[in-house]
Amino acid sequence: ENKVSVTKLSDNRYRLDITLLSGDADAEDTEELMSVSVYSTDTQQAEIMKNAFLNNPVKLYGSIINALTEEFEFKE
Repeated sequence: ENKVSVTKLSDNRYRLDITLLSGDADAEDTEELMSVSVYSTDTQQAEIMKNAFLNNPVKLYGSIINALTEEFEFKE
């Protein structure tokens, strides 16, 4: 289970607060894997981004992890 909230800001932008969880939000052993805020210029774009994340949260998580680690070679 993942969380996304959309907040309209005073300057008419929208902030999406996105949280990716390791399991069910109500489970005792659930951990937050990632939390990120993204800004949008309008409500339609905010809803598109919200739905895209909820439809495939692993894609966003994987893309961020890949971007942060692509220059490093991991050795076993």
